[in-house]
Amino acid sequence: MNTFLSHDWAGLVIAAVIALVGWVVWRIARSRSSKWLRWPLSGLGGFVAVIGGVLFIGAIVHLVEIVRVSAKHPLPGEAFDVGGYRLHLMRNGENHISAQGRTPTLVLVSGGYAQGLALHHLYEALAKDTRTIIFDRAGAGWSERSPEPRLVRNDAADLKRLLEAAGEPGPYVLAGHSWGGLFAYEFAAFYPELTAGVVLLDATPFEFVGGRFSPSLSGFGMVMKLGGIARLFALEGVFNRAIGFDIGEPGDEGFLFPPLANIWELYKAGDIRARGGIAGAESMMENIAQSDDLITEPGALGNIPMLVIYQESILPDPSTLTPEQQEQARVAMMKAFKMTAEDYEEFMRDAPALTQKALDDVAALSNNSTVIHPPEKSTHQFPYEHPEWVADRIREMIEKTRGSSVR
Repeated sequence: MNTFLSHDWAGLVIAAVIALVGWVVWRIARSRSSKWLRWPLSGLGGFVAVIGGVLFIGAIVHLVEIVRVSAKHPLPGEAFDVGGYRLHLMRNGENHISAQGRTPTLVLVSGGYAQGLALHHLYEALAKDTRTIIFDRAGAGWSERSPEPRLVRNDAADLKRLLEAAGEPGPYVLAGHSWGGLFAYEFAAFYPELTAGVVLLDATPFEFVGGRFSPSLSGFGMVMKLGGIARLFALEGVFNRAIGFDIGEPGDEGFLFPPLANIWELYKAGDIRARGGIAGAESMMENIAQSDDLITEPGALGNIPMLVIYQESILPDPSTLTPEQQEQARVAMMKAFKMTAEDYEEFMRDAPALTQKALDDVAALSNNSTVIHPPEKSTHQFPYEHPEWVADRIREMIEKTRGSSVR
């Protein structure tokens, strides 16, 4: 089903089926139903047919928009075959050589399952310091969908093959934000011989994938899937507003990604296809289902330098929420985690210690890790709130690992 939903023409099929069902119900109601059922059933059938027709129009709008946007914004980088499907990357800068050796190549990994352009502002800034790469995971951005499950292990193998196909030798420093941070430290665990260093920007702890917090991640994956389906009918904006998630546009007061304002039209062009939301949902859900596939043992990265940047607390401060917002958060968490009121109270009492342990466990993956915090009052989006500060921390890792070689 996910493969079907990843095709942008799927909206036409779904809408046509809905309209056909409505028409059949209307016909049956008008010709065969008893008098007292005729009007309710014919009304229902007509309503369903109209909904199908509206969705069909939305599906056409979506396809037309893809054609328009693709003509205006062609592939911004390069695509390489990695085994029957093509992945997209962008690269810039050079590996600088000094008496201390050659700078490693930097690979930036976006949060969520977002396309590489989500970290374009860091890509531009850091390409002055070393060879820098951003890429789209399978199904995201301009990359084609992969037939393989979207496990982190498979995503890591994809990146390895992509870098090889593009002729980009290691070693690499991987810097990842949020879900991309989990990818970064897992890539280093799967391929330590190719990894010079790791920088984690509020990375998702592996405990959140397979532990007590996984229901919230699963819920986020479902939202991504529904958002992908909404794209099929040109309804993603409506869907985002309905769930209270509107990232805004450049110039808006609440725009979430100000550093991307200069490439926002290009970013939206890469984010228009339904397959991105579907692949992102698969990434969340399939890794939760097979969380044992993740490498989580302390010291798994050996002595690979790892800079771990986390907020001082990844839990929201209740004092910043109104009583109404606190109640909404309580109800949402109880529903997501299938809790009773007593369970919720126990969970909130234990949550600070649980989350701190989850963060400590990530830091323990390397015997050479350093933990720091972003500037005061930062949120999870600190790579966008403090881009220069983040760029400086990555530059420090590049210099620290200068002269590294593939082991």
